[in-house]
Amino acid sequence: RYDPLPNPENPPLYWGVRNWTDLDWYSDLVPSLSVSNNNPKPGQTISLNATIYNNGNVSLNNVNVRFYSNLTLINEQFVNVPENSFALVNTQYTSSIEGTYNMKVVVDEDNIKIEKDDSNNQDSKLVTFRYICGDVNDDNKVTVSDVVYLINYLFKGGTLPQCR
Repeated sequence: RYDPLPNPENPPLYWGVRNWTDLDWYSDLVPSLSVSNNNPKPGQTISLNATIYNNGNVSLNNVNVRFYSNLTLINEQFVNVPENSFALVNTQYTSSIEGTYNMKVVVDEDNIKIEKDDSNNQDSKLVTFRYICGDVNDDNKVTVSDVVYLINYLFKGGTLPQCR
């Protein structure tokens, strides 16, 4: 639809697409992010998996999908998302520094695609890279098996613990 003429004798200076009221024609891109591990150790690689839903009756091609760690862009991909369907996108991330990171996926960040709602184009998860004190056997938990592992190393020539 085009901007209506409020007064045919005094038309607006421009014509253009404005606010469509038939929102069923639009698509709506909504990402959902999952991570393979919310508490990895520094140096461990995690998978970031995004499902990009297209809740609309129009297929969208070359949709821009960006992954961020805090404010740093870590990956960018382009996908086709069929109408009323979804596309899967994933990438890997590794941090060698302990800390909590806001892992984020953003779809159509530059608002190139016409959508019903541009405010729902991102999803995020917090991931904390940290060492676990006492996790001598490197299984991401502290249990009695860590004590057994340490005793085997100290007194029986067992494998050197991997923790720092």
